[in-house]
Amino acid sequence: MKKVIQYDPSSTFSYNLLGEIYTKNHDYEEAIEVLLKTISIQLTLENLNNLGVCYYKNKEYFHR
Repeated sequence: MKKVIQYDPSSTFSYNLLGEIYTKNHDYEEAIEVLLKTISIQLTLENLNNLGVCYYKNKEYFHR
């Protein structure tokens, strides 16, 4: 996937998919970094949802 990103660094699909792979492997810090990059290229509901899932699974949320 990283080679695809090198070939086309503006492909949000590739970044988003890489973020999902990191999430599945419980590597939330890497997933968050990649998904933030994706959002900086193009903001979509899918990207925001995946980022939210990473923050939740990484226990990065506020308690009231």
